[in-house]
Amino acid sequence: MKKSFFYVFLLIFAVTAVVTLLGVSGIVKIDPTYLNYLFGSLLLELVATMIALFRSTKIFEESLQMNIDEYLASKDAARILMTLLYYQEKMDTTLKRRFSFHVPPGSGDFPRFLRGLSELVSLGLVDVDPGSWQCALTINGFRIARNARLKVKDFQNLMLYVLEESK
Repeated sequence: MKKSFFYVFLLIFAVTAVVTLLGVSGIVKIDPTYLNYLFGSLLLELVATMIALFRSTKIFEESLQMNIDEYLASKDAARILMTLLYYQEKMDTTLKRRFSFHVPPGSGDFPRFLRGLSELVSLGLVDVDPGSWQCALTINGFRIARNARLKVKDFQNLMLYVLEESK
């Protein structure tokens, strides 16, 4: 459905551009009133296209999303990521059932939980249920966490390191 809309709008844009350029160059005789409308609609189409392109691409944004495979999590984010990976692998590696947890707002770890969670959610590695604050790995987050774990030979030492460093 999206492709058909794309091609319809592309066709409309192409026809408008060709008719307008033929009218402006004088090859096709077009009433000046209609030519003004055609030229204005061509400019509007160009502006709309440029706005859509700039909105869909992050040209000026420095983001970790560009190099997500080389992502190094902060201590708080690594603690959440490794905890989710550890229990997710025990529960279900196919991700049909997802392990999730949350930290209650009254606990002392809640600010660190939010810091790590905001980092992971912004990268698309973790999903959060807004009602219960339960967080779970996304498919991409599961892949990234597994790759990070494979880079470190001893996963248990990594877990201990992450837990010790976050205190």
